[in-house]
Amino acid sequence: MLKKIRNDIKKLAAGESDIDVVVYFSEQDIPTAVRHRLIKKTSADYGIRLEILDGQTLTGLLCDRDTFWIAVEFLEIPIHLAPEAAGPEWYAASRARWLARKAKARTSGDVTELTACVRFATFNRSFSGDIPMWLDRLVPLLGADVDPVLRRRARFETAVAAYRGLGDLQPADELVRLTLQDAVLTESADELDSAVILYQYAQGAWMSDATDLGVDELDTFAERLECRLVGLVDSATDPDRRCHLLALLGALRLRVNLHSLEASGVQRGADAPLPPMTEREWEEMLASRRIQRRDPLPLANPKKALAAWSEAVALLERAPLFPVQSFAEIVALHSADLHDDPRWSGLVAQLDEHVATSAGRQAAAMLARTRSETLQAVGRPFAALTELHRARAALVGGDSRYEGAEALLDAADLYRGLGLLYAAKHYALAAGAVAAAGDGEYDPLVLGW
Repeated sequence: MLKKIRNDIKKLAAGESDIDVVVYFSEQDIPTAVRHRLIKKTSADYGIRLEILDGQTLTGLLCDRDTFWIAVEFLEIPIHLAPEAAGPEWYAASRARWLARKAKARTSGDVTELTACVRFATFNRSFSGDIPMWLDRLVPLLGADVDPVLRRRARFETAVAAYRGLGDLQPADELVRLTLQDAVLTESADELDSAVILYQYAQGAWMSDATDLGVDELDTFAERLECRLVGLVDSATDPDRRCHLLALLGALRLRVNLHSLEASGVQRGADAPLPPMTEREWEEMLASRRIQRRDPLPLANPKKALAAWSEAVALLERAPLFPVQSFAEIVALHSADLHDDPRWSGLVAQLDEHVATSAGRQAAAMLARTRSETLQAVGRPFAALTELHRARAALVGGDSRYEGAEALLDAADLYRGLGLLYAAKHYALAAGAVAAAGDGEYDPLVLGW
């Protein structure tokens, strides 16, 4: 790559045109020090200012909230992966602009901005009063004359805001039907991703008695969607796309078996859905173990789900663009459903290895803690200990010392609950030692245990 850049610059400089600046785009990452030397040499030899935008730089630019629509439109990045906004200042500015704006939403940029705003209002309860206003701004995008891709995005955002933000999917039932009908015909992984998420919300709405969609209708949609995903997986040749489709297939196969649930005499609406919350609030609730599931829900096909995910993990070496860490987080949240399968241990070991390679050992260890918290929340202490022991070795040193102390304390708490007091004391003392090591300051978490 460096030889090609040097040759290209040499050819440009030898041409008849006067060139002041060259911007070079490279999908391949170029080390910072090498990039700086090349820029300096180009300036010295040819008097040309060279700018190099490599893979990491392009990724950073596309992750900006104002430019993310480019990744959505041209790279088929799922819109729900849009970067979370930094705070209410941008939201206040967007709100004021849309309140004053007379022109109706029409463009991809409009959809991206409205998506960020309606999601912020949906998952931040103090702003839920704005949801009707944002839904009103999305209405023009639902029309038949709108670009089909934009229309499908608007349907998805409207349905999610209606259910998660306002607590009632029924006004958006028809939008759910249309989205799922379109999904069984599309080849877009982005649209299939949205359809799987919306189907999961529809199941939750059925259980909380917040939709008129029936069990037979939802089950038919799921079967057709699964059939579509299987066909696309079989024909996919690109490893990144195949991984994405396999991840979706596994998630769909972990849907609740509503027919079994209905036959068991479950009372719809007996349990209210979880309130809308930010990602941080969700993590805090999971860590505090306030989620208690009394009986496991019947799932459609957990064995085949694990098979699809195992196939995806086997492809990760050849799928550099697949978001492995977000996939691993989804897998971690299904620990209670899959932990007893003999393939589980091998799956998470491989997944942790890939996450450690792409995001560092601390990220992999934190995934093990998430799996442990999920298992603790459903009363599986021995399985939770297995996951904690995966995490502890990677978390007790360096910048992750605080998280290491927390992992050791979690283990101590589990052992104490099991009546294994000697083991509980061992891990509690180890947590104190880890927290106090290095700078001589005691961790308040340890002192408060």
